[in-house]
Amino acid sequence: KEAKKAAMLSAMPVRGVHSIDALKHAARLEDMHTVGIDPGTLELIAAVDSDDPKGKTVVRYTLKQRQHDMRTRQYAEELKNSRPLPVTAAEETLSLFNSKAPSLAEFALFGAERRRQLCEVAEIHAFYDDLEHRKRRRKSALKAQQSEARLFNRIRSMHNPSDERTLVLAYGAWGLVAGRPNAACNKGNPPAIGVGLMKKLAKHFVVAPTPEHYTSKTCVACGGFCGPHPTLKNKLNKEIRGLRVCQHEGCGLLQNRDKTGATNIGLQFQKLMRGEPPIRTLTAEELELNDLAVCLECHDA
Repeated sequence: KEAKKAAMLSAMPVRGVHSIDALKHAARLEDMHTVGIDPGTLELIAAVDSDDPKGKTVVRYTLKQRQHDMRTRQYAEELKNSRPLPVTAAEETLSLFNSKAPSLAEFALFGAERRRQLCEVAEIHAFYDDLEHRKRRRKSALKAQQSEARLFNRIRSMHNPSDERTLVLAYGAWGLVAGRPNAACNKGNPPAIGVGLMKKLAKHFVVAPTPEHYTSKTCVACGGFCGPHPTLKNKLNKEIRGLRVCQHEGCGLLQNRDKTGATNIGLQFQKLMRGEPPIRTLTAEELELNDLAVCLECHDA
């Protein structure tokens, strides 16, 4: 029994979220196939094979693609067109109250208003008793599962079945908090699956949260600093978010931001697994800001 338990503890896991230190302990005698993943809000993930970042195709999964697969716009329009005017007015009135208020008094106001609307607006019961709502939600959930299954298969296809190495997804550490409400990165963007996608991937693969500081700002060719293009702008005369160019005078390589980030996240994971320093070390000021951010997260939790 003890020998079996020791063997299980020293063997590489096949799925789940694991820290780099835990994988170091389990991977002493085993090699790994690393896939770097850069999470985001609009481009949910960009996955790059660390064995051949240039030659292998980048696996991308965007918010627009997920919404298309789930028919989000179609179902929202169907719901909007079928909703009676009294129900719409009642919901707009109720939106002025806060169901997640921190104080009991504010939540009591929400509860009282909700009870009043349910008692006075008879159309609410008739509208939400319709089974079409449940059918629509069921269809949306099934389509979300199908969309995610296609993503899992695309990532799985990056690993050759005859390859005996363990496939490990080096997942950008921002994915641990992605999609949290009131985050600055969410401003102006529609709701995204965020950290939920990382947890879903962990049911099928080994996922290792990896520090991603400077990964999208470091050139994949020379290791120099990458920044926005000095002349190319969009129609609003702002920098093109997905475009990066190496600022090193002898390089000047044009790069895609998400692909660069995913490639460097995979490299960062490999360096940390070998006990080497990261791509870029944080300054004392950045470390202090990071500690303050962690304190704020703990306070909010």
